[in-house]
Amino acid sequence: MISIMDDDIEYQRLNCALGCVIGAFIGDALGSALEFQTCVTQNMLISALLMDGGIFGNGPGQVTDDSELAMCILTALSETAPKFNPDLIGKYYKDWIISKPFDIGRTTALALRPLMNVTDNFWSCASESARIHNKDSQSNGSFMRSSPLAVFCRKLTFAELKEVVIDDVCMTHSNKIVQDTECLYIRFISYLIQNPKDKDNAIIDLFNCLNEVDNENTRKWIQDAFSSQPMNTNDQMGWVKIAFDYAFKQIRKHEINFTQAISEILSLGGDTDTNAAIVGAMIGAYVGYDNLNDDWKKKVEGFDSMSMRGIQREGEFLNQTLVKKKVQNIFANSPDYLIR
Repeated sequence: MISIMDDDIEYQRLNCALGCVIGAFIGDALGSALEFQTCVTQNMLISALLMDGGIFGNGPGQVTDDSELAMCILTALSETAPKFNPDLIGKYYKDWIISKPFDIGRTTALALRPLMNVTDNFWSCASESARIHNKDSQSNGSFMRSSPLAVFCRKLTFAELKEVVIDDVCMTHSNKIVQDTECLYIRFISYLIQNPKDKDNAIIDLFNCLNEVDNENTRKWIQDAFSSQPMNTNDQMGWVKIAFDYAFKQIRKHEINFTQAISEILSLGGDTDTNAAIVGAMIGAYVGYDNLNDDWKKKVEGFDSMSMRGIQREGEFLNQTLVKKKVQNIFANSPDYLIR
């Protein structure tokens, strides 16, 4: 028999799961209006926060490659959960490449374009391409799409979570620092989803998990995020350490407000859509879906590229109106242990 208390905690967890994914999508859509600006004026920020579209011609609430790749993961996980099948994620990455995306980063392109020439073994193809081309890349292209993994992994051990996260990351990024650091980022968010508002114990858990990571560079990134001055967002645009650093600096504030956190990262310029997506996933998981800006939620969740102003994107897997339902499905079917 399920108690009222059990129902309440599950509602809170779902609220955090939706906050994570929708928060990332909101950050992406907002940031697309300011991408690569080195100086963001107050008027530019005010305009961007209206969410009236981006520099690519994407419409109000329409997301970019960050969240389109997240939709690939969402679709695959919603079809297989509680089982995990990275090859199906790779298949949707192929579908995405074939769709001629209007925005794509160099690291992602190098890894995924060979998928256009295969009909199976998608994970192996992308992983091998990433191993050859991207071993030195520390770009933000895997973090930016990762929010659905935090929902799926919410009940897994850290060892199991690492398997899931690295299986996805390695399809574009073979760099071990990126892989190990993303595991910790996802673990932290998963903890917040499963233990709503408990950021103090999430931090304790993070450092316990760090003891299981044999990577001094990853340890340094964590130490910097907790003790160093904020990074310059315009130096080495696209470096994932920037958004990783700001996400942890925002979550450690005494008072956390999603709108304020997103506004702050956008005001710094740089790779704004991806930085805001990465920060938005973590802060969204903490504050929960109910505390996200209603207008932003409405625009992101209601955007239909086939009938609204913006860039047409065909395929059910790129339908933003289905995102919330897919998150709910993954949440409901998230595994107690890793099943392949």
